[in-house]
Amino acid sequence: MEFFRQWLVGIIGAALILTVFYAIIPEGKLRSIGKLAGSLILLLVLLRPLVQWRPAWDFSYEAYAGQIQRQISELQEENEKKMESIIADQVAAYISDKGAQLGVHCCPAVSTKLRDGIPYPDTVTMDVPFQQELADYISRELGIPVERQVWQER
Repeated sequence: MEFFRQWLVGIIGAALILTVFYAIIPEGKLRSIGKLAGSLILLLVLLRPLVQWRPAWDFSYEAYAGQIQRQISELQEENEKKMESIIADQVAAYISDKGAQLGVHCCPAVSTKLRDGIPYPDTVTMDVPFQQELADYISRELGIPVERQVWQER
């Protein structure tokens, strides 16, 4: 509202000054030139809000590049978590199936670890007592050594 008030005061002030200016200019060519100059000045005063107007939004590349980079990072993290979850679930199902083939009914919990940005099975927690044949299979086929296999106490 303050800006609008200042704009109106500027228009009124310019009009009053131009009125006095037109009154003191003598007739002839000089008055024509003076009226042209006065009209241009009044036009500039009227258009001043457009000259000073700044859009509220920012079109700078840097702002958008930073925002895009943050979204890419968030999506990559989300994708890694989903991939880790899928791999852990698939490996657990694989161990459970192999255990069933060996006569051991289990529901293992697998955790993963990133290597070069790819999640690999790292540890397995078994809900059954130690089974040597299944432990050897997990170690050999999945690369999870016995040291990172947690078995239920007897």
